[in-house]
Amino acid sequence: MYLQKTKKIFISVFVIYAILVASHEGEFWPFSIYQMFSEGGKDWSKSLLLDLPEEECSIAAFESLEELSEYAIALIPHSVSQSDLSNYVKRARYWDDPTISGLQSLISNVIDENSVCLVNIRTGLRDNIMVSEIRPLLWVSKEMVVQYQEPRWQL
Repeated sequence: MYLQKTKKIFISVFVIYAILVASHEGEFWPFSIYQMFSEGGKDWSKSLLLDLPEEECSIAAFESLEELSEYAIALIPHSVSQSDLSNYVKRARYWDDPTISGLQSLISNVIDENSVCLVNIRTGLRDNIMVSEIRPLLWVSKEMVVQYQEPRWQL
């Protein structure tokens, strides 16, 4: 009797493990969307849209992440997911016409109202110190795009 119950428990645990962990490359899937769990210890990057004119975007030199808050554009009211924007920029190799068109389509609700500066923030540990670097990538409006840097760069 106990042997049957033990077998059922063991098989149940194995099936649950296979569904939740093994099928998601070793990650427990609810944690995979949080970089602190899925990519702990690795460098990370996020992309933000800032409300800056083109001439200021090109020389955007922010010393800290706190300085960005007064220029950051909230994406949720525009029906744009922060994760979608960051993932799109992260996966882009070059700013060619199809990539820029895709970005403009993704943020079309935002650029209907503003011209925006797309910046990328890379953060990582260097000599046991957290280092962040903020770089402008593009300035985007409905009519034009000004490119400053390719999407892939190293910290």
